[in-house]
Amino acid sequence: MAHPLWTNRAADQKRLSTEDERYGVGASLAMKNFGSGADAVMSQVRIGPDGRITIVTNNVDMGQGAATAHALMTSKALGRNADDIDTGRTEIFRELKLVGGFKEQPANPRWTPIVWNSTKATAGVGRWLHATEQAADVLFKTAIMPAARSLWGATASKIGTEDVSWSEGRLASDGFQPIPFAAIAAELYAKKLVTSAMIHAFFSGRWVEADYTVDGVTDRWKIDALAVQHGNEPAYVLIDRQNPLLFTTESMWEQNGQAFAAAGAITAVKVNRKTGAVHLVKGVHLLAPGTVIQQDLLEGQMDGGWAMGVGHALLEELPDDASGAASGKWNLDRYHVALSADCAIHDVEKILIPPDSADPSPRGIAELVLRRCLLRFPMPSPTPSATASGRCRSRPKECGRSGADMGNIALNLTINDERIVRESIDGDMWLNDFLRNEIGLTGTKFCCGIAVCRVCTVAAARVPGALPEPIRTCTTPLRVANGKIITTVEGLSKNGELHPLQHAFLRNFSFQCGYSAPGFLMAAYCLLDRLQRSPIPVSAVDAAIEVAVGQHICRCSGYVRYHRAIREVILETPGLAT
Repeated sequence: MAHPLWTNRAADQKRLSTEDERYGVGASLAMKNFGSGADAVMSQVRIGPDGRITIVTNNVDMGQGAATAHALMTSKALGRNADDIDTGRTEIFRELKLVGGFKEQPANPRWTPIVWNSTKATAGVGRWLHATEQAADVLFKTAIMPAARSLWGATASKIGTEDVSWSEGRLASDGFQPIPFAAIAAELYAKKLVTSAMIHAFFSGRWVEADYTVDGVTDRWKIDALAVQHGNEPAYVLIDRQNPLLFTTESMWEQNGQAFAAAGAITAVKVNRKTGAVHLVKGVHLLAPGTVIQQDLLEGQMDGGWAMGVGHALLEELPDDASGAASGKWNLDRYHVALSADCAIHDVEKILIPPDSADPSPRGIAELVLRRCLLRFPMPSPTPSATASGRCRSRPKECGRSGADMGNIALNLTINDERIVRESIDGDMWLNDFLRNEIGLTGTKFCCGIAVCRVCTVAAARVPGALPEPIRTCTTPLRVANGKIITTVEGLSKNGELHPLQHAFLRNFSFQCGYSAPGFLMAAYCLLDRLQRSPIPVSAVDAAIEVAVGQHICRCSGYVRYHRAIREVILETPGLAT
């Protein structure tokens, strides 16, 4: 594939370079393994009497979208996404009574090389989702199909799995009335059919597979352990595997069990020849993701990987001696995480490379692979003088206490339309501590503690009807906040209805771990209020958003979707942009 950013690089260099700035384009490719080479995963899928689908998994959602992705994995077999996701669970899977160890026990149906696996963000899609998909398929073949045949009557006894399909939550087959999922769920409990499937699967270059017979239904699944529940019965029935395709210890180590994903990056930069400062102009990043489970989540990880790679290559430096991280004197005012303006967020093209095979496995490692790709990219680093003088982020004067105890105050302020009064309270208490620890508003987060990251932002107005301004609660003492009208992220929704910004953040998948999201929301909230009073031209919207949230730090989102959501609300709200 020939991309114009690369093929036109020589002509662009001549056209865009000046005496003070040098323009250049570079490219890199990276291959990165994911998983550990010996991965054990577990999942349980349960259908409730009301038709709700619940997933329990030992997979941990660390902001990589695992919970959302798991919910999607039941749709193929069960016709709809899961309703409830319980992540990070381990104790429930002891019901499988597994015996672990690399000493082979092929005759023991409870044996597996590894019972528990460390959870990794990079292995979520490529490994853990397989477990949920297999558990859902067990339910489809051993429970859904028998229930459907029962509801359709004797003439449906010969209908096979290949003869049915899901459409709008109903199971359909030619010549029969489509059955709603809720009716099938009710039949499962009425006939005490299988309502829950719990599985363990093991991967090392391939999945262990075996035959299992459940209530007279025999099929082969890529799992190495299975337990089921019937109706409302709490007991688990262990199903012994038959004809397993297992591993020997030697075969595991010979294959090394590794799986890889590929990524590429093309970036155009301008370098100031006097200061050494590097400005990212535009870029292209490419990823071979295999099967895409949820494209918004995938592209969000690509954005995050891009931002991290830019930061690692150009901005993030630590001395490797005693003055470095171990000194305890480093924070975000010295360690420079990439901001939105560093990442050319409006000029980066994402390209998903289509798979070669017809049924590729998913590879959920966009963030890691693209970060690694940019780390390998020959972008020039800024000179020490540029880093020290041009990149230093200011630390507000009010950071840290003076050491002088200024005493208690009588507190009277309004938070989320509720008057808060304290006859006597420490006036030097940070507003962040008061919100989180004293009145339980934990939506406002704490991070750097020096007002650089802006995670802790809330909106504050001096009097009713005044323009709210974003303030950083980690360095605002109560005596400064006293008397103000404050809105936190909890106060954005009214009468149970989310604020338009919150809806837009959800639609655009504008967060991953979500830790930075409240700060972005509150800064955007202040911007919208300002635009209601003083509209701006459409052409100025992107610049206004950059001013409002451009200093907010988010490690995993890459900023693109925050800006997109805010822009969407501004342009769709009458009177904000003309």
